[in-house]
Order: sequence, then C-alpha cells, then structure tokens
Amino acid sequence: MQALGSSWSALTNSPTGLWEPEDPEARDYKEREEFNTPSGKIEFYATMFEEDGFDPLPTWKPRREDITDEFPFYMIISRAPMHKMTQTQNNPLALTAYPENFAVLNVANAEKLGIKDGDEVYVESRSDEDVESKIKIKAKLIEGIRPDTVMIYHGFGRYSNLMTNAYGRGANEGDLIPSMTFEEMKALKDPGQGACMQDFAVKIYKA
Repeated sequence: MQALGSSWSALTNSPTGLWEPEDPEARDYKEREEFNTPSGKIEFYATMFEEDGFDPLPTWKPRREDITDEFPFYMIISRAPMHKMTQTQNNPLALTAYPENFAVLNVANAEKLGIKDGDEVYVESRSDEDVESKIKIKAKLIEGIRPDTVMIYHGFGRYSNLMTNAYGRGANEGDLIPSMTFEEMKALKDPGQGACMQDFAVKIYKA
C-alpha cells in the first residue's frame, strides 16, 4: 500500500473498501490516438490474425459435438466467483465460501431423471473415440439454467493429497473434456488453440 501512496488504514476506512488516488492526474489515465497494431488503430478486424491464416473477425462455427439421445446435455464449464480460477481451492478461507463444485442442472429435467438436490450423480462423456469418461459429483438443481445443459465449476477434484484442504472435494470436470489432436486444433483456425471445453455433450444419472 505504501508503494501505491496509500496505507492499510486508508483502505479499511474507505467507505467502498476500494482505493484510488484522489488527484485525477495521479490516476495516470492518458488519452491515446495510436496503438501498437499494424494500422495504429484499434483493430476489430485483426490483420495480424489474417496474415497467419486465422479468421480476422469472430466467426461462427458448428459445434464439434451435438447432443444425442445417448448424450442429451450440453456441457459448460464456469468459474466460481468465490475462487481465483484454480488457485484458491486449497485455501481454507475461500473454501468456507464455496467448499466443492456440483453438477448444476435444471430442476425440471432432474425430476425426470429422478435426481434430487444433493444426490450423487455420474456425469459421463464420450471423451475420446470409443472411450467413455465419467466423474462422480453431487447434483445442484436450479431454475436458471437451460434444460438441455449441465454446468460444473472448474478447479476442484484435485488428485494430490498434498493439497490438504482441496483433496477429495468435488470432481475434476477436465476428465470429461474430449482430447484434440494437433491437426484438429490447427483445423479450427483458433489463434488461442483452446481446448474443447464448451463443445461436447454428456449424460447424467444417479450414482
């Protein structure tokens, strides 16, 4: 805080719990008219992507895997707002706010499957060709999710017992994510070369 020109006392006495310099000039907000891009402008159309063979604008692509009768739910992955990505699941204070993750699904569909809030369930995917993968996790039923969707927060299901607080809590949704070959990733023309985290289907049933 001293390096910022403030103090712990100033922060704790702030009515908002936030700190910023009172002097507007000290905030160092400077107007800019040129940027570090080939055109010197803000580029919504990314010419650098285009030069390397990537889509210069966000382009819709069909899902890699759609839902089927066998795997009737889209799987989505999110982050618990009480945690910092995967960095705080071993923190006992953060765990008091959110101690484990759940398979979140719509109340109406859960009732059809005979699943109640807090039941242990299996979530299963066709993670690789001819190979099925599943995790065991508790169900959380809410109204505010699409009936055809299951959501699991990321960062739980740690395998190392050296993480004494996080070990054995929840499940690792990463075990469900389909693998991708390098050639498949190149074919996506995705400059981030991201994993197939939101692009696969699952089934869910009572454990």
